[in-house]
Amino acid sequence: MLLQELTDLVRERLMQKEMQGADSQPFEFTNSELIDVLGVSKSTLYRFRREEKLKYKKQGNQISYDYKDLMDAIQDGRIKIKGLTKLSAMEKITNYKKLVQLGFEVKKEGILGVANVSSEPSDITITRKGV
Repeated sequence: MLLQELTDLVRERLMQKEMQGADSQPFEFTNSELIDVLGVSKSTLYRFRREEKLKYKKQGNQISYDYKDLMDAIQDGRIKIKGLTKLSAMEKITNYKKLVQLGFEVKKEGILGVANVSSEPSDITITRKGV
């Protein structure tokens, strides 16, 4: 048990370090990306916005969420993702962001889709853009 707690603490510290560097590389998630990555519903995201738990931007019909604001909301406990710990939610978001920044396109495939980008590669399709 102690080893698991230590491992989680190290992972959390690494996530915090990742978040500190997030300002230099702005990144925004669309509504549909968050639905796929976190496995939440559209109505859950709407509730987070309505209850002012999650900052967002709206341009026309498009809603977007800043990476750092999203990570802060999860870390502070303002939003909770059913079935995910804070750390696993933050890892999913960070892994998705890194893949996109490396030029990969991540598409939802099957039932689990992008929500398992870090654990079940057989459920996602990753293709290099422009190749």
